[in-house]
Amino acid sequence: ICAAQRKMDAVGIELNRRYNLGVNTSTFGTALCVVEVYDCIPSSEASMMRFDEREYELGNYDPKRFGWLTRNVRKINERIMVIRRQGFWNLPPDVAERITAALANKV
Repeated sequence: ICAAQRKMDAVGIELNRRYNLGVNTSTFGTALCVVEVYDCIPSSEASMMRFDEREYELGNYDPKRFGWLTRNVRKINERIMVIRRQGFWNLPPDVAERITAALANKV
């Protein structure tokens, strides 16, 4: 998961503050974490799941949208630049090596 490439708007800044997300504007274009994606559900099914208020506020559950269910989140503490777009894509080999090394070096 990578930080966005655009500056946060007022809503993003407020959500970051309210939920202590730790998103820093200097992290844009930076790898944040590695997750395991285990399912994808339509937004119509998301209403049946038990999300807390934070999840609903941070998500977009409009009709005809989908959500990726993730687990096994591994935070990357090192700043590793990787600029891509939304969706699935392949990491450049040098970036994949840096991320793998950063995850292995966790204390």
